[in-house]
Amino acid sequence: VRTHWDLTYFMINCFHTLHQAIKLFLAAPQNADVAQHKLEPLDWEVLQDLEFILEAPSLAQHAMSGEQSPLLGGALPTFETFMTQW
Repeated sequence: VRTHWDLTYFMINCFHTLHQAIKLFLAAPQNADVAQHKLEPLDWEVLQDLEFILEAPSLAQHAMSGEQSPLLGGALPTFETFMTQW
């Protein structure tokens, strides 16, 4: 299975943003059939850790992909920031 870590970051980020809505959805009586799939607190902590880990490479990738031809003058500061944060 090919994994695109940048898409994984955005999926986890969106999931984290919708955490309260997901909890409310799964708590509704009409959704009892899917409530068994709710995440435990430890699962949410793991997702939060993954989001933190993947944030720096995501920011670096977006900084470098915003231009048609990234120049070395932009690549080095982006790489330094990436290495410092990661």
